[in-house]
Amino acid sequence: MLPHEIEDAEYNKIINDFYFHTTMSAFDFEEYEDIFDEAFIIYLQYFNDSVIRNFDNRNKKYIQDTIRHTRLIEDDNWKHVSNISIGFSNVFNHTQVYVVDQANVVSFLEELLDKHDENKKIDDFLLNKQSFIETCKKGRKRQ
Repeated sequence: MLPHEIEDAEYNKIINDFYFHTTMSAFDFEEYEDIFDEAFIIYLQYFNDSVIRNFDNRNKKYIQDTIRHTRLIEDDNWKHVSNISIGFSNVFNHTQVYVVDQANVVSFLEELLDKHDENKKIDDFLLNKQSFIETCKKGRKRQ
């Protein structure tokens, strides 16, 4: 979870790099050959408290930009992509993202809402976070 707007270019670059690294490492390039012409990007945000908050648009920007780089979607303009945000309680703050063809979004959402607890990927997130931190440490040692 990112804090609200921070006017620090270096910090924002680190956050952007983290989302890029995490998203790219979770994407299986060999599994996908086609791009979605019209897709929904579904953001599940899990919160460890009951503080009332808005969904953070900055998280979405970094993630959606990375998804565009995978070439899974042609472009992220309104003609090609719609977004859905859903919040749930959990012991660990995290965000999970799904890209779904527009034709399948209703059935996918029904399944997702019914089984979101079973589909949590906390261990994968923690591994990606640790990998990113190690990469950053290696980069600092070279400087």
